[in-house]
Amino acid sequence: AWTPITSAESIADKPNFYVHCPTRTDPSAAPKGCESIMILFPVANMQQMAADAPSLLEKPNVP
Repeated sequence: AWTPITSAESIADKPNFYVHCPTRTDPSAAPKGCESIMILFPVANMQQMAADAPSLLEKPNVP
């Protein structure tokens, strides 16, 4: 599942992401009445992506 982002050859068709909301199990992780949330979107090597930008812009975003 992680191969597409570590190979830096293409953008994954179905990217992985991770969402963590610690206040759901530990209310002390944020001030009272507030939430704490972290969202992680792993990406490939951006130096290679910059070189590939023209062809990536031509790729449709809709499946």
